[in-house]
Amino acid sequence: MAISSRRRARETVLKALYQSAVAGDQLELALEDVLNDTVYLPVVTAAVPDLLKRATSEEVLSGDVEGFASDLSYKLAFLPSKEENSIYDAVISVFKEYFKKIPQGEEENIKSFVNNLGKKNARLSKIADFSRELTEIISQHFKKIDVTIESASENWTLDRMSEVDKAILRLGSAELLYFDSIPPKVTLNEAVELAKKYSADKSREFVNGILDKIAKETAKEEKVAELVS
Repeated sequence: MAISSRRRARETVLKALYQSAVAGDQLELALEDVLNDTVYLPVVTAAVPDLLKRATSEEVLSGDVEGFASDLSYKLAFLPSKEENSIYDAVISVFKEYFKKIPQGEEENIKSFVNNLGKKNARLSKIADFSRELTEIISQHFKKIDVTIESASENWTLDRMSEVDKAILRLGSAELLYFDSIPPKVTLNEAVELAKKYSADKSREFVNGILDKIAKETAKEEKVAELVS
């Protein structure tokens, strides 16, 4: 069964939070690294062999295909923009590095490759957009999110929790506190799935218990606010 774009986005943000905590990277920069490595690079790596398979010129077929494919994959995955013009320019630049000029007959092959990759990248934009939205909220409200987690965790302080569990809790808390359009039940279910996949066996209960308490407290505060407004 295909994983939804929002679940993939949550996994991406989880990895970015972990990388930021362990390596000390700025969260937004960590997110872009993870997006490039785990979202865009696999798609590009899978697409490049088709470009080579369709090659017709002897210069390409007899060249350093392995090095070319690797360099092109990384160049495209780490583009600051995924627009087709940027993809095309990157492909041309790597071709020229290896072959000095665009071999005759490869122009249409390159255009077809760029068009197909652009369509694939467009489908990945939902993952990137939701990942960046979540990350921005977490960065803006980091201290409040941590205070909320500690208040709900009773005998557990954040420094006693694993980095993975903290990342899942920060992600889930951000959704509960700042994403009214996402039902709390969905947030809790997604957090439990992340804990199952990335953390220890007992973490799912631990994560669910804290986030459930935050969800109930948030709902209570919203109800009070409605009554006094």
